[in-house]
Amino acid sequence: MATKYLSAARIKHLELIQTVISRMAHNSFLIKGWSISIATALFALAAKDGSARFPLIAVITIIALWYLDAFYLRQEKIFRNFYNKVLSSKDNSIELFSLDVRDFTADVKSVLKIMVAECNLVFHGVIFILSLIIFIFLYGPSCFL
Repeated sequence: MATKYLSAARIKHLELIQTVISRMAHNSFLIKGWSISIATALFALAAKDGSARFPLIAVITIIALWYLDAFYLRQEKIFRNFYNKVLSSKDNSIELFSLDVRDFTADVKSVLKIMVAECNLVFHGVIFILSLIIFIFLYGPSCFL
């Protein structure tokens, strides 16, 4: 649909939704950076102090950030679907400047399914597995018993 057929208010509404989408994508990007930084810092502390609590905290933190990244990716997808609906809507079925996306959540995979999606699994899964390997290397396999 060409923009000349959209009202100025509808264009502003689309810009508002696009801002939310950009924010979600940016948050996901930041979480990936934090995941690497925190894991690295905690394993450096573990190697220096010889304490088993730092690698354990690192593993828990990696899982939490993995979940949070999947959450933001899911929100981004929901708002992309909402954006497409607002863009293609010819009637006034969607209230202008509304950000109510409840009707669009069912069409998007759950957070857990997004966590194990290929792109997320490769990034966070590798960090998680490396963390477990480092944990086992520093403290031996008996640390799980």
